[in-house]
Amino acid sequence: MPTDWNDMEERLLINERRTRNVEYHALKNGRPKRAFWDRMAQRINNQYGTTFTGDQCHNKFLNLTRSYYVSNLRMKS
Repeated sequence: MPTDWNDMEERLLINERRTRNVEYHALKNGRPKRAFWDRMAQRINNQYGTTFTGDQCHNKFLNLTRSYYVSNLRMKS
């Protein structure tokens, strides 16, 4: 099911992930990373009254980074 994100929610997701980058890369795959994304969702939900899940936050972040890299490749071409 598609999830609508506004600019402020996306910015918070990016900023939270950026500031917790060392923590994220220190985690092993599986449950620890799932818990990380669940905490990210909780932070966004608490601030904006949304109901995002950890999986939705993870997928959104992956899509944002993919879009960023594709845009950069196109600009360099």
